[in-house]
Amino acid sequence: MTHKEAERCIPSFFDDSIDNLELAEFLEHIDNCPACKEELTIQFLVNRGLQSLSEGDEFNLSGELDKKLSKAHARLNRLYRLERFSWVLRAVVVAEFIVLFVLTFRLLF
Repeated sequence: MTHKEAERCIPSFFDDSIDNLELAEFLEHIDNCPACKEELTIQFLVNRGLQSLSEGDEFNLSGELDKKLSKAHARLNRLYRLERFSWVLRAVVVAEFIVLFVLTFRLLF
């Protein structure tokens, strides 16, 4: 993912409308690019800070951004675990099919 693509993904990251594949690329880029991480932080501080000020809330914006990034990483980890589990289930189904085929073949001959 390029810097421009990462910057374009920031609004969709904030409103949780980013798809999983794009989220994985975005988080990898943000984790490895200090400039884009800084841009993400600045946009979060501006957007969330203005919202919190207008609502009169107390806020810890740095902590909120860290929490949002942690939730995004957790979302991807759950997705990867589900994907691995689906491959295990597919392997079990294939193994059952083979056993069923062998047993059926033995019964016929």
